[in-house]
Amino acid sequence: MYHPLPSSATDETESKEFLELYNSGNEILHLGGYHFDRGITYTFPANATLSPKSDLLLIKDAESFLELTNPISTFVEFTGSLSNSGETLRLKDALDQTVFSIRYGSTGDWPAAPDGTGHSLVYADPTGNPNAARNWASSRTREGSPGGPEMLTDGTTGLTRNLIKKGSPGRYFNGTKDPSDGNTRWTQTELVLNEEWLSGPSGYGYSNNSSELAPISTRLNDMRRNHLSVYVRIPFNLAAEEIDRLESLTLTMN
Repeated sequence: MYHPLPSSATDETESKEFLELYNSGNEILHLGGYHFDRGITYTFPANATLSPKSDLLLIKDAESFLELTNPISTFVEFTGSLSNSGETLRLKDALDQTVFSIRYGSTGDWPAAPDGTGHSLVYADPTGNPNAARNWASSRTREGSPGGPEMLTDGTTGLTRNLIKKGSPGRYFNGTKDPSDGNTRWTQTELVLNEEWLSGPSGYGYSNNSSELAPISTRLNDMRRNHLSVYVRIPFNLAAEEIDRLESLTLTMN
């Protein structure tokens, strides 16, 4: 969280800033001598480790952090402040080699809510480029969920991932007829697609309005006055470690 809500009307310290590290692997990470030298300042002690599937929080102020709605005990305090307008965060190892360098922002395609409304900035697509704004999202709740997965509105946990990006390869079936005679067989993974299933990059659609063409990669010019629907099959991948963490999976389309 780089731009939290103030603790009071006179608070200008933004003391609830935090940065969360997560070890998604199956091995213990040894962090001794690792250090942040851009954005914030902190050097991990020689015996510092991060266990598999575990979180570590770097926070600005312990007293303010413990006021958050979902605090945990594994945290350290950094010095400096996270810029409200965006900056580069860099972590180096004990040999001063760059481990990662991430530049976040607050304008353009970057989510707006983390910039002063109390929401945190969440790395929503761990398989994507961390320097690309499209792979980040706003936390669902104010103050985020430091030290744990994102909380959904019903109190369960979850994380929004962009599994299918525009331009992903897919197959589509024009809606002039049903692809499987009125049943849902066309949705089954083992279905063998025939020549009526055409190939093209996602998203699929038609419009004469140039302002509506931005999300369209495959333009279906035969839709006009011919059919209103299209059936689409686009593969996506989840890593084994992600599947292991799943309690449920809900797919939505924007």
